[in-house]
Amino acid sequence: MTTKSNAVALAEKQHRRQKATELTLVRIEHVKQVMDRVLGSPIVNIIKGLPMHQKFALCGAVLANRANKNSKMSDVWDRYSSLLKSNNLKGVLTSEFYEMCKDLMSYSLISIEGKNKDERMKTVRLTVNENEVVFALKEDAFLGDALGMNSENIDV
Repeated sequence: MTTKSNAVALAEKQHRRQKATELTLVRIEHVKQVMDRVLGSPIVNIIKGLPMHQKFALCGAVLANRANKNSKMSDVWDRYSSLLKSNNLKGVLTSEFYEMCKDLMSYSLISIEGKNKDERMKTVRLTVNENEVVFALKEDAFLGDALGMNSENIDV
């Protein structure tokens, strides 16, 4: 199938899902979704290329954001530490963890907000779609099940 026919099929699928009575046009976002599937999403590629501890930190951010959209850095740290412990892995120092989170922010995967000098009290938010993170980490030996989703539930 060509990109064009895949985009049309995606638009038709969306049309059926919405049970729309009007004709659904193939939009740029349909073509983009097809291209991302064919070429790989840049976000997914970035996440797959992260060092192991940054993947764990990102996974911790996803889990913390599920519980509270205004998660604090300490919440992310707690989730990160729990993930490592459940996998019998050794973590990094908190100062290294904060630097890893700043690296994730430089990739535009998370945002760190707040004027508080105490890093633990700063708010951490995902800046990417959670499904992209789950999709990128689903095959990871350590993190595949941590987010509680299998590949059938993921639509990037």
